Amino acid sequence: MTAAVAGQAARAAGGRTAAAAGAGATAATVAAPERPTAAPADTRPPARSRTSRAATAVTGRFPRGRAVAAGGVQNGAGFLLALVVWGWVVMPFIQGGPAAVRDVIRAKFINRGADGSWLP
Repeated sequence: MTAAVAGQAARAAGGRTAAAAGAGATAATVAAPERPTAAPADTRPPARSRTSRAATAVTGRFPRGRAVAAGGVQNGAGFLLALVVWGWVVMPFIQGGPAAVRDVIRAKFINRGADGSWLP
């Protein structure tokens, strides 16, 4: 074993050289420093309490007691969706049946008239 390799092994073994370990000792016989045997600390966040789905939907990820505007936005979006369905589906169905609903959907999304011709 060369002196450079023995020096690297000694540094890896905690700074003790083979000569300091005693006569006839090699880098392989020098004891390695002991490592701590304690288990690592638990780094997981504490478990969340179980809440109802309604409470989670209203509060979202915010802590309890904090006002959240998402409930009002969701209610407004639901109201607008109901108006669209009323105007594009319910009223045409009442006035002309399923054919009238198809005509409205075709006019809104495909730009075709009731007879199938392209709208300007």
